[in-house]
Order: sequence, then C-alpha cells, then structure tokens
Amino acid sequence: MQIINKILEAIHNKNLPEALACFTEDATLIDPHYPYPTMRGLENIRAGLDWSMQGMKTFHFEIVRLYPLPETQHYAVETHCEHMMRIGKELVFDQVFLVELENNKIKSLRAFEPYRPNGLLGILLTLNHVVYRLTHKQCK
Repeated sequence: MQIINKILEAIHNKNLPEALACFTEDATLIDPHYPYPTMRGLENIRAGLDWSMQGMKTFHFEIVRLYPLPETQHYAVETHCEHMMRIGKELVFDQVFLVELENNKIKSLRAFEPYRPNGLLGILLTLNHVVYRLTHKQCK
C-alpha cells in the first residue's frame, strides 16, 4: 500500500511534515515506545513524532510482509527495524503495525513489539520459564 511506504519513508528521512501528511486530522497513533503511547489528533502525533525524530540518529524499516484484510481498509504490516539512537545505541527488532485507512490516509496506526512483559510480571514470568525449562525437555 502506497501510504504505508510513504509514512515509513517519511520517518526514515525524518521528514515530519511529510509524515504528518499521511494522517487524517483525527488520526490515532499508538506505540509503547513513546512518552504518551496513545496519541490522538495531529498535534499529539506531531509532538510524538518530533520527540522520536529528535532522539534517533537514524531509522530503518524494512517491510517483511504486508497483509491486507479483504474488502476493508485495514492492513497488518510486519517490519524489521534497524534504528540508531543519538547516543549511538543500535536498536534491532521486529515490529508489527495494524493500520486503518480512510480516504488514502492513516486513520489509525498501532505498533506491536515482541517484548516480554516488564516489571514484576516480567520477573515472575522469567522465573516461571526457568523452572519450566529445568523440569521439562523441549519438544523436537
């Protein structure tokens, strides 16, 4: 889908006006990487993207797979990301976006990362995994 390539290219180029032009006026952007993970409306999306672009030296998104939902304006986009933070830390991870379009613009974009839960839940889950691995063999 052309608009999905356009938004990723605009972010790659750190072109905030071009990125914002991809969204409807009342769009929603949800991404747990941001200080405010849910951004509604262009002003909030602008502030979030500006924050992101200020903190990153480079962005790189590679579309691995694009899944259109038949007879809708909804897409699932699987990407491989290789970003570089301004402090020199490389971020390499896979990410999935759910995208809803309206009149060839992004009405809703939601990011999902394959991270484990953090905090106390993350600690308990990790301990549970260790115990399970010590008591069960992996299937071949």
